[in-house]
Amino acid sequence: MKKKIITIILICSLIITYIPGTIIYGAGEPADMQTAYDEISMQRPDWVFPVEAFDIDIWNNYKVLLLDNSGTYPSNLASILEPDGSANDYNSDAGEYRYLGKNPDGYLVNNPMYPDDHSGSAVINTYEWQENTDNKTKIIQYMPTPEDKEFYKKEIFYFLETEYEARFDDTVDPQIWLDNAIVIVPVSSTGKGVIKFMHEWDSDHNGVKEDWYITVNLRSKNDAIVEGWVTETTTPTNNTGTAVVALSTTRIAADNRGTESFDVTKGIPTSEDLYANVQASEYVHNETYNHVDGSITYKVTVTKRYRLWRWDLDDVKIDLNLDGDYDDPGETTAGWDSKIETVTKTYDVVRNYSFHMIDELAVYSLDKADITNAALPGGAITLNSTVVAPIVNMTRDTVVANHYIVPISGTTHSVDAGTQNIGKSHSNLNYDPVPNQNLQSNAEAGVGEVQVRNDSLAINGTTLMDGAWYETATPTPSLIPDAPLNNLDDLYQKDLTIANTITNGVKTSSGTISYYVVENTGSETSYSMALTDLNDVIVHTPVVCYPELNDISRQTQQMNIEEDQLQLVVEETFHIDYPTVGTHLAISGYGTRDYDLYTQVKQVKFPFDVYVGNGYDDLFLPKNTWGNFNSLENTFFVPSWVDEEDGHILFRTIANNIPDINDNEYDYNANLSTIAYKAVEAIEYNISGKINKLTVTDCLDDFWNNKFIEDEATATKHVMSIGTTPDNEKEIVNNNSRINFLTANDVLPLMPGKTYIDEDNETDEVGETNEAGKATKAGETKVYDGVMLGYPIEFFVETNGDLMNDNDIISIKPSFEYVKKVAGNPDMSTRIPVDLYVSEFGKLKQHDVSILLTDKDRSFVGNILDKDDSISRSIKTESVQYWQGKFYLPNMTYAVPTGTNLSEYNKLDLNNEPFLQDGYIIVNFNIRTYNDVSLTEEQKEIYRNNRKDYDAVKLLDNYLSTLVIHMEYGNGWIHEGYNTSQLGFDLKIGDVMFYSTNRRASQTYY
Repeated sequence: MKKKIITIILICSLIITYIPGTIIYGAGEPADMQTAYDEISMQRPDWVFPVEAFDIDIWNNYKVLLLDNSGTYPSNLASILEPDGSANDYNSDAGEYRYLGKNPDGYLVNNPMYPDDHSGSAVINTYEWQENTDNKTKIIQYMPTPEDKEFYKKEIFYFLETEYEARFDDTVDPQIWLDNAIVIVPVSSTGKGVIKFMHEWDSDHNGVKEDWYITVNLRSKNDAIVEGWVTETTTPTNNTGTAVVALSTTRIAADNRGTESFDVTKGIPTSEDLYANVQASEYVHNETYNHVDGSITYKVTVTKRYRLWRWDLDDVKIDLNLDGDYDDPGETTAGWDSKIETVTKTYDVVRNYSFHMIDELAVYSLDKADITNAALPGGAITLNSTVVAPIVNMTRDTVVANHYIVPISGTTHSVDAGTQNIGKSHSNLNYDPVPNQNLQSNAEAGVGEVQVRNDSLAINGTTLMDGAWYETATPTPSLIPDAPLNNLDDLYQKDLTIANTITNGVKTSSGTISYYVVENTGSETSYSMALTDLNDVIVHTPVVCYPELNDISRQTQQMNIEEDQLQLVVEETFHIDYPTVGTHLAISGYGTRDYDLYTQVKQVKFPFDVYVGNGYDDLFLPKNTWGNFNSLENTFFVPSWVDEEDGHILFRTIANNIPDINDNEYDYNANLSTIAYKAVEAIEYNISGKINKLTVTDCLDDFWNNKFIEDEATATKHVMSIGTTPDNEKEIVNNNSRINFLTANDVLPLMPGKTYIDEDNETDEVGETNEAGKATKAGETKVYDGVMLGYPIEFFVETNGDLMNDNDIISIKPSFEYVKKVAGNPDMSTRIPVDLYVSEFGKLKQHDVSILLTDKDRSFVGNILDKDDSISRSIKTESVQYWQGKFYLPNMTYAVPTGTNLSEYNKLDLNNEPFLQDGYIIVNFNIRTYNDVSLTEEQKEIYRNNRKDYDAVKLLDNYLSTLVIHMEYGNGWIHEGYNTSQLGFDLKIGDVMFYSTNRRASQTYY
């Protein structure tokens, strides 16, 4: 801002002393007009016109001294002609003529009241001003003293600044304007002055410049002198510039303050709470104090009289006798003679002063803070302050003159210094000269000090600017103290929940802090500023995906598996643990923890059909369908029609703020990037079918036949199966007969010691004995012995999965061991592996048998009553296979310890060593399935027709054995609950039946 300098200089009026020959004052002129005439006459003695020649009416109306127009005012102004000969221009709005008349030099005098007609936007200093070369109108003749020159400089600038404002550059050298000035009417103490400045301008742009002028109207000296000329120098002592807000805390953070669970600059999930907190100055302020430094210069006239004495030696006639006659003798004598000389001197008396004004002042009290961030509820929040506004008391006066009181007023001041006697001595016969004394001290004593005062300002009872009256100078004011910060709980709000509709990513923050006005010298009612240190918020809703399938690999019955694949089994359940606990980013609030709060849903997609539960009565989930996984763990059931194949089970955990469920961005195990709303995982699996439900349905041995009798009332045939699986409660209907799985007591193997209740009315045949070894009768408990050699057993086995094609087979490889019979019971401690031989027509041939079940032994028994209709009836039916078979050892079968070389014996006796007698041959089944085995129909018939071609059988067994690498996993016997401890005997898994070495089928026929 350009500093304004108000300059007021006290100049005493010109002292007009009587000069012999001066024109005698006219009788009817106003006194102030006469004063102006006298002052100008001294400056321009060539103006020889008497005072009576000047126009009183013009003077009375305009205070301008010019010659009489010899007409009636104001009608006489219309008769004045302008320089170009045209009539005097008249402004109807102002009611004024352009010219008032002429000065004694013949120049037209502009009307100070006529409206200015200047136009344009250029700075007037740039005009082509012309230097005045006319000696009659040069300004120098009116500036005999430095004070006069200062007066004209300041008055010219005062007018130009007032008239043209920003179009006048007041930084230029004033001498330029003084050199160009054309003085039409000089200034006097009572009369106004008129000055013209000429410049050239091509107004119509025709290449020819015209003469133009502006008129500067000067105030009279008395009007310009406000209690003397006062020079005021103002400088801003204290200026805060703009309002300042001291912020110590501006933040958005995670609840709760002081124990923040999350670092929001790194990540915070949706559904968590934020708090907003702002600390700022309780009030802000902006003050500018102007220090006004000035002085008043008085023109003080000091009058001092000097009585000059001398001793007069000449006779001085004295009328001693008072007779009026001075010539009487003795009346002449010597005596004192004196005279008074008066000396008048003018001195400058300067009185300094200093005070302070309030240039600008604004005090605002804390109102509110507005914060915008998408993570906030509604995207923004307003925190309203409750701080108490400061109490501001201010008295302010913008008029400079009201801030000081001068000791004396007026433009001229006189001081009487008294009378001083000089030279009163008898030896002093002549008058001494008047001494030349410095009477400055007398002038100083005649003027008191300036009284000054500041504006007044106090805040909260503390005085910052003292507004009392002081002599010469006021105390320096203090700045408004900076405010304390508001209470930490003032601009504070917590429990700002991040909505689940907010997406992940950086949420930028912006905000303002606002203050309302308490005191302001301007027009503003509020103040606000940006919260520049406000932090952003990173929204990152975390989810994890760490599913686990239970260890079901040991349940699979496959002979060769991939270790890194999870093995699933058709018509078996498997269990998935899918927790929301897992490891995420290593930042505050994340890490390893439970992320259930941020999880919208956990989902699983199987490439195969499943039932959510334990079987076909539960919820069906079609393959390749995302299913919600809403508990920490679930059990799933693989239906029979699922293909045996490899694949991946897919898992995905979805954050609760996902904008679109079909969003394709994801990370494995945890959504570590903010663009991912899903955490996924894939678990590799292999599905295989199973062999189960090995069931003996009949034994033609008369001693065991009653075990499998058919209930005529229900058409149900009793059977013996592996164990006590839940499937024992089911019935299978095949070939118009119903097979009923009985209780846990009716389990394999067919072995000595098994009992049943004889419910027929006939006496039992020989061989059926009770526990006492006696023949039984109806209603008594029967005890079985081993099965007679030569009698077959009929059985079936069930499979599922992909065993529905023509070249799918089941291979049953029996193995044989021998135990002694001790005290009527098998002694299991004597169990040894044996080789079998069959006696045919007096020749012994080693017996090496395998059972082969082919498509001709198979029927389809899938559950067609399953409630899901999306799978066809045929697929359901073929997905479970029922295989029927028959096994027996020939009537003339003999056992020897494995590895016995019969050729070493010279003579063989079948009833003696090395042949084993008085014991049991235990038959153990090893059952395996094969997909798509390339067997010819002839090879299949070898097995069906009592396996007479032993060489061909051996070749086939070798071929099948090459398909087997290991058998380390699930065993169907164990899975179905085969009991290896029965009747106090230790059995081996796979034991199916005991053949008695001493009982042969041929013994029942004579």
